[in-house]
Amino acid sequence: MELWSPNHIIYLMITCLIIVSMMVIISKVDKKNQTIILYVTGSVGVLGIFFRYAMNLSFDPQNFSVQRLALEMFQICNFNFILIPLAMIKKFEGVRQYLFMFSMLAASTAFVFYDYDIANNQWYSLNTINFWVNHLVIVLLPLLFVASNRFKPKVSYLLPVMFSAFLYVALSGIFSWYLIEFQGVPRESTYSYVFYPEVNAVFRYLYTLIPIYFVYLIPIGVVIAMINAALILLFKRKQIDTF
Repeated sequence: MELWSPNHIIYLMITCLIIVSMMVIISKVDKKNQTIILYVTGSVGVLGIFFRYAMNLSFDPQNFSVQRLALEMFQICNFNFILIPLAMIKKFEGVRQYLFMFSMLAASTAFVFYDYDIANNQWYSLNTINFWVNHLVIVLLPLLFVASNRFKPKVSYLLPVMFSAFLYVALSGIFSWYLIEFQGVPRESTYSYVFYPEVNAVFRYLYTLIPIYFVYLIPIGVVIAMINAALILLFKRKQIDTF
């Protein structure tokens, strides 16, 4: 599915329709049904990542690999396999803030700047559909938290979230460096984009401006922080119920 092809645009339109429709629906139903919607949505995301990496997009038990699933936790969007279940627990407000302020924004870029692997697949392939659904859930779930009136981004979490995101990307980069230097793994096969700016147009452009691995990603962190500051201001007066 080539970038900005008719099929890509249709995918984007359907994505927007699903997000808006689900937000309207969850805002209209009672709290019990809201909880059901949240848990079902989260479960789709967790199972989608599990099916992609633990099962290698197959129902054949011989393809099952816990090791690959564990290694994929070093990839930003796949780390949500761990974060989504935690976000469903009331006391983990910080995880929900992280999902909204970082995971959601990072995953949303996959809709418009996905890598060669997806671009070289047909729109109807299981690989493409699974990729899209997994990223859709990561974007949709935090928005459903907001629409269900159980959540809003808070200024007190902005710096902790941005620091946590920086730390996560740094650790992922260190792990990727270890694989490259000591395990002979090619840059394009590591589990982060720290050493692989060629993956999409934005990273390639930033790397031409700042040709230093990891450092070239810093402007993206600044932009994310600015977007979150604006969202915090937008939701400042929003009154929310208990989660």
